[in-house]
Amino acid sequence: MAGRFALTGGMKSGLALSDLRTGRRWRLGRPSRVGGGVDQAAVAADGKLIALSFSDPTWQGGGTQVTDVWLLNPLTRRFQHLPDMPAAVSLKFTSFAWASGKELVMLAETAQHDVVATWRPGQRQLQLRRVRLPERNSGSDSFVVWSAR
Repeated sequence: MAGRFALTGGMKSGLALSDLRTGRRWRLGRPSRVGGGVDQAAVAADGKLIALSFSDPTWQGGGTQVTDVWLLNPLTRRFQHLPDMPAAVSLKFTSFAWASGKELVMLAETAQHDVVATWRPGQRQLQLRRVRLPERNSGSDSFVVWSAR
């Protein structure tokens, strides 16, 4: 849900965007060439962007796991590719969320290390920072963005 819009779909049915006020529905093309389905979706607080990740646990038939994040503007029904995507990550330890409605924050485990990646609309690339996370002992990849003000 992004304001008055609902994004629905799956691997077989494809993506669709519905305007809950008017009842209109649009089929959306699949923007990513990464196989697999939609892995995660997160709506910015202002509802102007929906981040969608398309993920593949066996990219091109190999052992590399890949995620590919796209941004959907529900008003224009257009996709924008998040810079520096697709990315090779450990899918079970990768997730993203919007902070303050204006910054997309991704926590990811790569082959070398854990990183926090941030992106604001208009930036040409992700801002990356290496982090050291405690060892994870559950199957969850969820996190909460919190900042003290």
